[in-house]
Amino acid sequence: MNCYAKYTPTDTAVAVSLGGEEKDDEEPAIRAILAGEKPKKKQRALTLKHPDKLSLLFDMAVESAI
Repeated sequence: MNCYAKYTPTDTAVAVSLGGEEKDDEEPAIRAILAGEKPKKKQRALTLKHPDKLSLLFDMAVESAI
């Protein structure tokens, strides 16, 4: 499966040189939240009515954005 947001070392170097910040791969964090884990810097996990459907929707969005 392809990554949602994958930054190469060159991308990171350019972003940092322009005053931006270094970013991590975001896909694992999104998948963890959809699986019911608590997001970083939050007190509790999200209450999702249809996590399986949201996960499928995320998969479709990632795959169709290629």
